[in-house]
This record gives sequence, C-alpha cells and structure tokens, in this order.
Amino acid sequence: MKYRSVKNSMLSGAIDKAAFEKAYKLVAATIARYRSEFAARQKAIEESWALVLQRQKSAEKYMAQDMEKIESIYEQTLASLADRYGKRIAYYQSLPTIVHADKELAAQAANYLESTAACPLYEDGLAL
Repeated sequence: MKYRSVKNSMLSGAIDKAAFEKAYKLVAATIARYRSEFAARQKAIEESWALVLQRQKSAEKYMAQDMEKIESIYEQTLASLADRYGKRIAYYQSLPTIVHADKELAAQAANYLESTAACPLYEDGLAL
C-alpha cells in the first residue's frame, strides 16, 4: 500500500524520481526477503516430507523382513510338529471308527432275547 501511494505521488509530481527509486528499492528488498523466507520454509517442508517418506519406506522394509522371518518360523514350527506328531496322527487316522457301539450291542441283545423266547428248551421263554 505504501508503494502504491509513493507511486501515485511520483505520478502526480509530489515527489521526485530519486525518492521514488529509493522507495522502489526498499519495496524490492522487502519482497526479496519475503521470497527468501518463503523459499526457506518451502525447503524445510520438502525436507520434512522427504524424511517422512524415508521413514515410511524404512518401516515398510522392516515389516516385509519381519513378515519373512515370521513365515520362516511358522513353517519350521509346522514342520517340527508334523515330524513329531505326524506318525501318531496317521496311526489314529488308520484305526477303524466304531459307530454307535452301544446301539449295536443293544440291537444284538434284543435279537438274542427274541430268539431265546421262541426256544422250546426254555419253559418260561426267558434266558438264563
């Protein structure tokens, strides 16, 4: 705003050319200072952002390495368990499965009682 008023004063003839040039140099120096401060701040922002990106890449690399280690440990543990218990599991899986043993025994006992009830050797039709 001051520059504009100085410019208007020079155009109207209120100040001479030397005073206007002095004002122009002061304004130019102020603008140059603003630009250098802005450039310094922008550089600091960019450096900070680069640091954030670097940290993020480092974290991703660490996580990838950690995941590889975890998978390796998991595979080793799984192989160890399979080696230790695999034969036992295979043995138990090879055993025949008895389905409803109580029901089968009860059905056989009922058949036995029916067959002895009709037997002429037992007078009362009951088993011993």
